[in-house]
Amino acid sequence: MAIPLDYQSPPPSAAYLPLPDWAVRTFRYHLAFSVLEAAAAGILANVPMMALKGLHAKDWQLTVPLTIASLGMFAGFLSGLVMSSRRKMPFVVVPGLLYALCAMCMAAAGHPLVFLIVFGLGSCFDFVMRPAIAAIMRLNYPVTHRGAVAGRIRRWAALVFLIGTMGSARLLDHFAGAERWCIVALMSLAGIFILAAYACFGCIRVREARVSIPMPRPSIARELARSIHIVEHDRRFRSYLMGFFLFAFSGLMYAAIIPLFLKENLHCGYTSVALLLDVIPSVTSFLVMPRLGAWFDRENPWLTWAMVRLGWGLDPLILAVTTVVWPIVAMPLAIVARMARGSAMGGSWVLSWQIGVNHFAPPGADTSRYMGVQILMNGIVRLIAPTVGAIILTRSSPAMLLRIGGTGVLLSAAHAAWHVARERRTPSLQTMASFERSFVET
Repeated sequence: MAIPLDYQSPPPSAAYLPLPDWAVRTFRYHLAFSVLEAAAAGILANVPMMALKGLHAKDWQLTVPLTIASLGMFAGFLSGLVMSSRRKMPFVVVPGLLYALCAMCMAAAGHPLVFLIVFGLGSCFDFVMRPAIAAIMRLNYPVTHRGAVAGRIRRWAALVFLIGTMGSARLLDHFAGAERWCIVALMSLAGIFILAAYACFGCIRVREARVSIPMPRPSIARELARSIHIVEHDRRFRSYLMGFFLFAFSGLMYAAIIPLFLKENLHCGYTSVALLLDVIPSVTSFLVMPRLGAWFDRENPWLTWAMVRLGWGLDPLILAVTTVVWPIVAMPLAIVARMARGSAMGGSWVLSWQIGVNHFAPPGADTSRYMGVQILMNGIVRLIAPTVGAIILTRSSPAMLLRIGGTGVLLSAAHAAWHVARERRTPSLQTMASFERSFVET
């Protein structure tokens, strides 16, 4: 029996019809996977504060995981090439097992730098599997349902993430001053959640086995040439990469200093940092994601990106204002800022890593190629943006870094909005569904 996507006040759109029977099994395992992974992510969200307060890390060490994670982006690019003509599931399950192993190793790490390095390595494996997950979503869900499905799943993941973040933060506050064994227990639990998550995802039956025709597996050199050809000749995708670069670069310049900013400027402890850093954004995401995900199915992706980036860019700019207002006003403003972030973060995740490239990549093997190129570009950003942010921080203040990053994000929103008017003139580019239909018709 199909599972209806029961949103309130559904407009007359195919995106709100029940899932076809062949997609129901995928939805169930995908939901279980996302919820379990969100539980682990909620624990891991407190890693910066664990390192700062529990392991006495230096401020500069907080940028190390982001830099190391960039290596995972390069590996994700290669995995996107290798898997284009291969079975997708091994490219999810194997990195997932290694990701769980990294969480377990963090439990044994007593030095803050080692703790953060292993955290960065775990993020590498998380990024390696993203091209495969995007390809599996495209194969196993109809185009008219992908945004709605992703929005509904992301909603419940946000709620579980909230519970994991707050629960682990409360435990850390309870054991403040002697939290070492609490950190060991939480990291071990995160590893167990990750193992269970990828066991669930491995139960999905990928539809490629039913429809694909056996073909010779191309070499890495040929796949690399194909990816270069995509960037050279797909002008729409190249412009998308430019806007995504500006968005990611601007956001990653200041991402690592948010916990430090909350701790130093608003004098927050574990629980209050968790509230502002993760809980308030997660509650907001829980409330908006069902409608937002379904909106993605019926609207031009450039417009959805513009709105997502607008919310994302308002967050650092409002946070920066808290340094120049009365203390009694600072906390309410910080809450507003994090609500703006929450309204955008679920949509950013869905568009960036699950369905966004579907508006540019032709159906088929190109899905993982396009996603691989995007991940490579993101890896380059993650390698240099935190370093640029650290350099700016040595010559100015955290508030100034937030202003610079927020302005860059808003410029990327303006770039996306400019493309909306251009694509309005082309019927086949109105939505992701019309884009994919154009390949069927031709």
